[in-house]
Amino acid sequence: MRSFNGHLRGLSILLGSMASSVTRDGPCGVLPVAHYTVLADVTNAANETQAQRKLSITVTLPAHGTDSTSWQISRSAPYPVIFFFNGFLLKPAYYGAYANRLATWGYAVVQYDTGRWPILKDRQELPFFPQLIDWLSTQSELKETIDLEYIGVAGHSRGAKLAALHFASGLSYVKAAFLVDPVDNTRETPESVDYPSAAKALKSAKRPVGIAGASVITSCNPAGSNWGHFWPSVSNGSWLLEVNGASHNTFLRASWLVEKALDLLCKRGPTSHEDTIGLTMPAMTAWMDKELRGVQMATTDDQQSQKTQDSLLDSFYTWVQNRVELKLVEFTIKGSKQQPYITA
Repeated sequence: MRSFNGHLRGLSILLGSMASSVTRDGPCGVLPVAHYTVLADVTNAANETQAQRKLSITVTLPAHGTDSTSWQISRSAPYPVIFFFNGFLLKPAYYGAYANRLATWGYAVVQYDTGRWPILKDRQELPFFPQLIDWLSTQSELKETIDLEYIGVAGHSRGAKLAALHFASGLSYVKAAFLVDPVDNTRETPESVDYPSAAKALKSAKRPVGIAGASVITSCNPAGSNWGHFWPSVSNGSWLLEVNGASHNTFLRASWLVEKALDLLCKRGPTSHEDTIGLTMPAMTAWMDKELRGVQMATTDDQQSQKTQDSLLDSFYTWVQNRVELKLVEFTIKGSKQQPYITA
């Protein structure tokens, strides 16, 4: 990928000196994770009969919000909701760092676990999403806290594919998507009615997305299925953050044993789990702020210098330029012809 070159307009403060930066935890605390159990309707793949599947739901909420103007916008309840879909046979807890970071910036994060058996096809799992939105709307302890008119979707691996399919489906309340090393159809799951192509769905939807991808390509994120397969299908304005040295499995944190098993399976690259996640979270947070809350890059007029310094999006662009210069990431905004952006 070509580098994120050029000087950022009117910016002179790097991350370390900025108080309000999406590259760190935000102004909100985080409540203890809440757990629920939901019975969701599912179609039996063998005979098309209806059954139910027990879903374990995890909800991560901000402990308090803030209306402080030093954080540019209100982050008080009701909070926009982000659904984070875990990778194939992986657990929501492996993505707890993302949920906690988003909660500190005033987002409610919903995750679910379907259990491991029987394995669900994409067609079977996709209907869980609207069912869970309906369920959330009935929960008295949640419905006053969350805003179901502003929903973002995110996920890793197959979870990123599910997020993309939901985003491309045309649901008016799903307003943003961030895909973490997404994997579309593979040799084991070729495109079919049971396994629709998320890249094709995004191309038809003509909507921009944020993507973080691994530079290390293996059988876990194979060429022809990974972020390189998605990128030509997404619309102008989409972001691509390629994490140098990251492999498919370093976007999550699990137990030592699980991480070692995944390292062997996915041939871990030189960038650690902690560093990969640390480089991904700012892009995810900034993208969600831009798409769900309408945070924009500040103007560069001298009269607006303070606003520029306080802009969360500006702080992300400053940070990512620095990380590109350090050769930690590559960053592209698709279709942009104006510096500091580059054209993919």
